[in-house]
Amino acid sequence: HFGSWGGPPRCEMSVGSRSDGARAVDVSTMEAAGAAMGVLWFLEAAGRNDVQELQQAFGEGSAEPGSADISGRTALHAAAAGDATSAVRWLVAQGAPLGAQTKRDGRTPLHLAAGRGHAGSLALLLAGRAPVAAVDRAGKTALHEASRGGHSDCVGRLLGAGAALQAGDRWGRTPLHWAVCPPEWAGVGAAGQLIDAAADVSVRDERADTPLHKA
Repeated sequence: HFGSWGGPPRCEMSVGSRSDGARAVDVSTMEAAGAAMGVLWFLEAAGRNDVQELQQAFGEGSAEPGSADISGRTALHAAAAGDATSAVRWLVAQGAPLGAQTKRDGRTPLHLAAGRGHAGSLALLLAGRAPVAAVDRAGKTALHEASRGGHSDCVGRLLGAGAALQAGDRWGRTPLHWAVCPPEWAGVGAAGQLIDAAADVSVRDERADTPLHKA
């Protein structure tokens, strides 16, 4: 009678369906892992300024110009951080998102280039119309970053691109606030540039400090 109920066949089908499902999950997991590795390889190639590898990955479909890792970091972030100008140029030409922001701190490629003083990469990003007014999670623009590091070339290029002199971050600090209090006074030159561009030396942050107080 057991056989007439169709028990064993149903049981076999059930086992089979679970096996197929498990295999489907395995394949899906492997595909996801492969895709993640492809993106990491793409970002690594960008940081190394290896345009040939970028082109290969793009051609094979393993990554797109705007592909990002789990932190939201794109190939353009990696290239800008490493001053990989050839990679930056190629990625911009391929339509990589210039305003992409990392998940943790909200920084764009322009923030990274400015903060590290990579004037070449910054110039390419600006030529591609990277958003100079973009702010990170702390409310800082690329001009804040360049000023803080005393990167005069970057400050000059950002000012030329229309960066806001009086933009306040989450603490109400302008680029000039940051320029006059970086480590070892690295920002003195940048401070002079900002003042020459008519930055307000009397603006107060949330603690009521002006750039003059910081200095």
